Formats: sequence, structure tokens, C-alpha cells
Amino acid sequence: QLQVYRKHVDIFFKKRFGLFGWIIAPNNVFMDIGALFLRAAWLAAIIAFTPFTSSPNYALRLTFLVFTFYLALETLSLTSAALLSPRRGDLKYAFLAPLMVVFYRPLHSIVRFTSYVKVALKRGVGW
Repeated sequence: QLQVYRKHVDIFFKKRFGLFGWIIAPNNVFMDIGALFLRAAWLAAIIAFTPFTSSPNYALRLTFLVFTFYLALETLSLTSAALLSPRRGDLKYAFLAPLMVVFYRPLHSIVRFTSYVKVALKRGVGW
């Protein structure tokens, strides 16, 4: 994704590309890259600044906070899809969002995060 964004950097904030250049492309960069690192920093801050001994149900609270954050991001994505997508029929599967939040998104985020770090460190990325 980083390579695609670098290759098409001229699309951002250009009148010629309309709504895509002003809203959709920057939103994609934020959701794909920015939010990914924000989530990692947020989780690291929670772990670093809240001692494990502060409460017996710390793991439960942390899990709930992470789930809530992911669900909020998924809701934001679904809302933008509902407003901007010409294929609104695909939104009939929106009820699966909680399952995506619990299983798919964390795994997908880990894969993307490690790939972005490898690219930043100029290491090769492969399957």
C-alpha cells in the first residue's frame, strides 16, 4: 500500500480528482497507515502507564477498550461506505462487523504493521 500511495501521490487534494482526491484518498491513508500506528501507540501507552497490579480485572478492561476502539473504527468505515459507496447492497453484511473486529482486524493489523515497519527499515517484504 505504501508503494501505491507513493506512486499516486499526485492524486491527493487535487480539484481534478474531485471527492476521491479530497476525501477518499486521504481517508484511506489515515485509516490504512495513520490509524494503524495510532492503535499501536495507544495500546503501548495503556500497557506502559497502567500497572498490571492496579486491578484484578485489568486484562478484561484492556480487552474491552481495544474491542471498543476497533468497533468505533469499523463503524466509521461502515458509515463512510454507506455515504459514499455506489454499491450499498454490499452493506447487508454489516452485521458481521463485530466478528471482523474480534478476529479479522487484529490479525490484519499485525500483518500490515510488520510490513510497514519492514518497508521503513528498508527490508524486503514478501509472502
